Amino acid sequence: MIPVFQTNMSNTAGNCFQACVASILDLRLEDIPDVPMVDGWLEQLNHDLADRGFRFWLLMIKEPEGLENVWKPPGYAILTGKSPRGDWNHAVICLDGEMVHDPHPDGTGVREPHVDWVFVVPHNPGGTVLPEPRREAAGAIGGSCG
Repeated sequence: MIPVFQTNMSNTAGNCFQACVASILDLRLEDIPDVPMVDGWLEQLNHDLADRGFRFWLLMIKEPEGLENVWKPPGYAILTGKSPRGDWNHAVICLDGEMVHDPHPDGTGVREPHVDWVFVVPHNPGGTVLPEPRREAAGAIGGSCG
């Protein structure tokens, strides 16, 4: 995971999620399509990244208190929650449930309740695979995504 920072700080069209995807896949921001977060966004992202050998999965857990007391995906995942800068969603990267990168320059993470996990899996198990998570990165920024 190579940290990539968002370049658009807008609360309606920010690119924090795009920066998270680029970070997890060790790519540049401009190598990841800026998919609007509207109906069909995950299918569009997976279509655009299929030739790179990866597929993203969305896990939404409908818990009134959020995701704090439920399963956390192993490895790298994108966690969505409320932005500390306003009443809109923001995305950060976690490793084994702990925040390791916030693509916003202020690095303040996300507020609870956390909304969902998006994680990446190899699209072709016999083909490209993600590099092993660097465990020393866990907690590098601090804060818990869980």
